[in-house]
Amino acid sequence: MSTVKFEKKGDTLVIRLYGSLAGAEVSDTKERICKELEDSQKAIFDLSEVPFADEFGMEMLLSLYKKQGKLLLFGLSKRLEDKIEILKLCQIFQIFKTEQEAIDSLAV
Repeated sequence: MSTVKFEKKGDTLVIRLYGSLAGAEVSDTKERICKELEDSQKAIFDLSEVPFADEFGMEMLLSLYKKQGKLLLFGLSKRLEDKIEILKLCQIFQIFKTEQEAIDSLAV
């Protein structure tokens, strides 16, 4: 089960995900995120508390990428980063080690 929290840092929305991104309940998480994204042009995703993502979780991230035109992620576990790399999603997602690196990339 995943939980999501939102935090504004300047003009950037930080979307913090907690728990596994797995199963059908991911669609509820996606809906909450999409609603928040309506009011924000700049957003970054904190996945530091996400140990696992199944196909539903990966589909949610892809869908958010398509909606936003880009997806900035940071704090990925080794397991999640490996999965994204295997699926070749690292070619479309922007992955950062820290929150500050992700925020700084939006300023360019």
